[in-house]
Amino acid sequence: MNLLLGALALVSSMLAPVQERPAYAEGQVWEYSTRPEDAGSLIKIQQVESSPAGPIYHISMTGVRIAKNGAPMDAAHLPVSRETLDASVTRLATPQAAARKFPDPREGIAIWRQDNGGVFTISLSEIASIIAGLPPSENESRVKQPGA
Repeated sequence: MNLLLGALALVSSMLAPVQERPAYAEGQVWEYSTRPEDAGSLIKIQQVESSPAGPIYHISMTGVRIAKNGAPMDAAHLPVSRETLDASVTRLATPQAAARKFPDPREGIAIWRQDNGGVFTISLSEIASIIAGLPPSENESRVKQPGA
């Protein structure tokens, strides 16, 4: 009898609706799986554009701790893939957190376009490690060109 109840519980949990994230959109502020030293860091989706390889999300990141002195810093422009967001974001930020001031990404986006820049496909915490000046791991070298 216990075996039957256990099997029914397992089947019903498999049939439970999967909770999907809302579509990513410009202006959204997200919490993400941070490195321990970056607790409270947030990202903001500043712009979304299409490419043959899929959408490119131009984000800004706040509250990343620098390796040298531990001071917080912001990154105005980071081009990332949906894969990066899917692997990293945890929930939309509260209205209070979303009110945080984020840097203006326009100059970074213009330079990125001019230089035909790539798109990060690694996690946001790995990107934070790069920003902080930590030695890259082998996974942190994955930047792909749009359309590649």
